[in-house]
Formats: sequence, structure tokens, C-alpha cells
Amino acid sequence: MEKNSISVLILDDEPLVCQTVETMLNAIGCLAQSTCNPTQFIDLACAESFDLLIVDLMMPLLSGEEVAALLAAESVKTPLIIMSGSDSNLLKTAALSAREKGLQVIGTLRKPFFVNQLQTVLQRLTSSLNSTVHQPAAQSYTRDDVLKGIRDHEFFCVYQPKVGLPTHEPEGVEVLLRWQHPILDAIPPSEFIIFAEREGLIDDLTQFAIAESLTWFSEIIQRVALNNLSIAINISALVFSKDWLLDFLMATCQQNAVPPQRIILEITESAVLDDQADVLKRALDLRLRGFRFSLDDFGTGYSSLKQLVRLPLSELKIDKSFVLSHEYSDESKQIMRATVELAQSLGLKTVAEGVEREEIATYLRQIGCDTLQGYLFAKPLEGSRAEAWLMKQAAATSQRRSSLARAIVGPCEKRSVNFSYITHFIQYFLRFDVAFISLVEGDHVFVRSAVGVEETIIPLKQSLVQFVMKNNRTTTFDNFTALSGMKVNLSPLLSHGLNFYAGFPLYNSNGLFIGSLCALHRSARRLSLKTIEVLEKLAHLVEFEIHHFIETSKHEHMLARLDEERYKRLLTIVRDTDLSATLIRLTPKDSALFPVASLNAALRQSVQAWDYVCSLDNVSALVLLIHPTGESPVEFVLQRLETRLADMYDQISIEIAWTEQQTQQPHSLQSLFGRLADINTIA
Repeated sequence: MEKNSISVLILDDEPLVCQTVETMLNAIGCLAQSTCNPTQFIDLACAESFDLLIVDLMMPLLSGEEVAALLAAESVKTPLIIMSGSDSNLLKTAALSAREKGLQVIGTLRKPFFVNQLQTVLQRLTSSLNSTVHQPAAQSYTRDDVLKGIRDHEFFCVYQPKVGLPTHEPEGVEVLLRWQHPILDAIPPSEFIIFAEREGLIDDLTQFAIAESLTWFSEIIQRVALNNLSIAINISALVFSKDWLLDFLMATCQQNAVPPQRIILEITESAVLDDQADVLKRALDLRLRGFRFSLDDFGTGYSSLKQLVRLPLSELKIDKSFVLSHEYSDESKQIMRATVELAQSLGLKTVAEGVEREEIATYLRQIGCDTLQGYLFAKPLEGSRAEAWLMKQAAATSQRRSSLARAIVGPCEKRSVNFSYITHFIQYFLRFDVAFISLVEGDHVFVRSAVGVEETIIPLKQSLVQFVMKNNRTTTFDNFTALSGMKVNLSPLLSHGLNFYAGFPLYNSNGLFIGSLCALHRSARRLSLKTIEVLEKLAHLVEFEIHHFIETSKHEHMLARLDEERYKRLLTIVRDTDLSATLIRLTPKDSALFPVASLNAALRQSVQAWDYVCSLDNVSALVLLIHPTGESPVEFVLQRLETRLADMYDQISIEIAWTEQQTQQPHSLQSLFGRLADINTIA
């Protein structure tokens, strides 16, 4: 801030307060002037050109509320700060009342305040002043200027990226319209949009924005390797009521080969306030074609919860006024949290715009916001620069995914084998002919822990996991002949007589897509909801293995805790599939003569591939036997173990810790692992 760059007029009924605030402002480079007389203050505010007004709320002659009313009556547009020693809720209400009168309230200050608090509010004033530099006066152009601007491409689209949480992977872009007038320079959207609506030109501008942005986007989705990238287009309330919108959107999508599912239409709350029946019909028609809806600037309008529930929305967009004021407004934080919770309860995503600082991004992640947009990630970019930004992010995402895949299947084959108890479970108990895990590494896919087919590496574009990746959800094919026209290499699968595929997406701990858990069968089959739920839990178990493989490579002492978690997850799946389980504890009588590691190796050769073996504090071995209810494989396993160990079999003590039929097994499991929880803490 340059010396004397901002002129400030202060009103407070206490001279000492006026002097203190003047001193603070002068110290940070402002030119401050004060008065205790409300009438003089209003005369000065109207007669002279100040950059900022500061008004106390509680005064005996005229209250700050009354002063604000007089300023509004005089059409004073100077930015305003309201200060008071009263409670913060009263300050917020006064600020809202002043804004309703048309005043530009940029903040509130609760007395006593400090210089840094004053500077924070002044930073918003500085941004406001900078953004208005060189702006032309309203009405300095005509209808013909707008039409000529459209025809001559003086108007153009810019694109602001949106990133998902917690990965920060790009999810889409919002289209924003700009006007570079050959004489008047850049005309702000806040001005020309209102002019176009008033002059009946908003249809022309909207059609231009749709056509221009979808032409650009059609190229982007071909060149940028990002899954489910979307494009958000703002639709005025006046346009939303027009009959041409649906047909124009469908025709433009078809012309540019852009799926409607990729398009988000951002509508404001005012668009849904008028004829509810007509609004619902139009919204339903668009939604049935695949277009998604975002309610823009949520929380700043007047829509009711009833209207919100009735609309076929996909997301709520938190207005940037709440985001920008979060640092000094607890109310804004509460509104953002409530919005996220409301959206989650309705099954909607939330998008926060205006994210400029890491602190607010962290807060939004903590409260469960799904998507962020703002200068912290990228400003609105022209087409070529937006494409370059997306390409760079796509390359970084691919690199992270590849590094993880290489870490799993490269030097750590033992961990890869550990997935096999999951794929064997799928084959034997869920009755699939083939099961394996696909891990994406750049342009290729590793097929690992395969049961029923060979482990291999195949090109991503010839694999079925590409469809799981694009859909970002569970994907099934019940007839491979339907894929004959696609560039998919089905020969390895067809050679095994396979004709059914179900792929369940896998993500790392930050939400990055890394592959899929695949279950295949020779004949077509319909998956029951119960089977789908079990497969989803098995996919989460794979994710658990992947995440903790990375962690245990850093912290070996975490292994016992992870084994306890595995057992708990496996037991949940066992119960969901109406199976039973038996937990056996085996302890060498002399660990020096017979190490637990040797016992574990013998156990793994004695149990079935879907059973799980681990060490307990390097003292005992634990094995979880999974089996049909009513059957007990214990005797069979012990017989095989005795055959393998021969004379050493007598050197171990064996305890059946519990069986699934026992009611106290969770407590028994906890007691087995309990002492480890106290010992194996992470430094």
C-alpha cells in the first residue's frame, strides 16, 4: 500500500476513538480524517471523494444504522466499514441492513481492534479499488456494440479450473465470458451481463458462450487424460425460461461430440423462484437428457428447502462471499459447514468458489466440501492456457498413479501376493471363475494377484479398467460381444471363455484412482445387492492393503495393528456372506529353537489361499480360517501342519481363540491384540 493512497473519513462520538483510529490509519499509509458530528460526516461524505468511510454503530445523536440510511438516500457509493463495541451478531446484522440499503459494506470491526485487523479489511478495499481501475462508465456502449462484439469475437470465453478434494485433481472448468472492447478496453461481466438482460440480448450472449466453450471443450476431452472432466456454463434466469435452450444445447453437444453428462448448468436461486411448475418441467427435461444442475451462489438468495429438494440438482455452489469472509466471520464458517451438511444429506456435491488461501482450503476439506475453485489453484484462463494447465495437472496425476503402481508391483512382490487372499475369496466363495487386481501405470495396466488367468501387463486402451476409470464407479459388462466395436483386447479373456466382467474402482488414501478389483465369469450373471456390497468391501480391503503397504514400509512396528484391522474387516465380510471363521493361535514353546517366522511359513502352506496368517508380537502365529457354516477345517489344517513340521509339531502350543459361533469373539480378538496397541505406538 502506497503512502496516502487511501483517503478515509471516520465517524465516532468519542474523540479518543477518532484519534486512535486516525493514528492507526496514518501509520499504515492512509490519509485519515475524523469527526464526531454525524451531520458534518454526511456532508463531507457527499461533498468530497473519499476511498473509505468508517462509521461507529452505537452513537447518541444518530446511530450508525440511521447514518447508513442517510448515506443511501444520498446515493453514496463509497465503501463502508461499520465498527462497534457491541456483540458480533449485532454488527453482522447492521452490516446486512446497510447492504440491503445498497451500501458497499466491505467489513466490520469490533472494538477494540488492532492494526492487523484493520489492515485485513483494507486489503479487501485495495482489491476492490484495483478491480475498478479503467472500468468504463455504464451505458457507454449500445445494443449494436454488443451485437458487433459477438459477431467480431470481441467477446471470448475464459475457463477457471475446479479441483476435487482431497486429491486436488482437476474435475472441470467454469466458463466465464469476457468482453475486450476495441475502444473502451475490458468491460466487466457484472456490467455487460446486466445490460444484455435489460436490452434483450442475453439469449445472443448465452448462445455464443455455449457454442464457443463446447467447441473448445470437445478438443480438451480428446487431448487431456483426465477422467470425467466437466464444463460448467452459467445460465441466466431469463434464459432458463426460454424454449430454445434444450434444443440448442442438444444440437451443440451433438455437433461437438460432447456428452451432455459432461455439462453442468449453473443457475441462480432467482431462476427457480418464478413459475415452479414450468421451472420443474424444464429442469426435468434437461436432467433426463443428462445435463447436470448446480445451484450457484447458494445461501445468498431466497429459495426454500422445499424448492431445493424438488429440483433435480447435482451440486450446491457456496458463494464466494462466505469463503472470502471466513477469516473474520464465524457466521460464514457456520453457513459453509451447514451448506456442506445439507448437501450431503441430500446426496449433492458442494463446490466452494473464491478460494484464495491455503487456510480456507484446509477448512473446506475438513468440513467435507467436495470441490474448490479459486486463485489458489488457477485464475480464469484463456483457452490455450487453460488447456496447458489441464495437461500439466493430468501429467502430474498420471505420474502419482504410476509411482504408486510401480511401488506395489515392483520391488515388493510379497505385498502383491498378499492381495491373493482377496481374489481367492472372490473365486471360491462368491463363485466367480476369474478374479484379479488391475493397477494403472501410465499407459499400461498391471494384472496382479490373478486367479483363473495369468498375471500380465496390457495397454490401458485395450483393457476393461479404462471404463471403470472413465465412469469413476463400478462398471459391469454382461456380454462381451457388446464391446466388439471398441478398441478392447478381449482375446485373453475370450480364450478362457469369459463373458462377464465387474470392475470395482480402487483409490489411494487421497482419493486418486489407481485401478480396479475385477471379478469375471464365463456366463452372464446378475449381481445381487448383497454380492455387490461384499465386493465393494473387498475393494476397500484392497485399498487398505495398498495404503498400509506404503505406511508399513516406513513404520514396520505398525504391522500388528494392521493385522488386527485386517481381521476385523475380514470378519465383517465373513458375516455378510453367511460364512464362519475360526481363529487359531499357535505359539512355539522355544522361540529360539523354532522361530515364529518359520511357523508362519509352514502355516501358509497348510491353509487355504483365502485364509489369513500373521504374527502376534513375534511371539505367536495367528491364522483366520474362513469356511462354510457348519464345517470346521481345524482338524484338516492341523493334520497338514503336523505333516509339514514332523517332529517340530510337538514344539508348539495350539489354542482355538474363538469360532464365529461364539458370542464373545470380538472381546477375545481385542484381548489378543490389546497389549500390542499399548506397545506399538507410532513415534
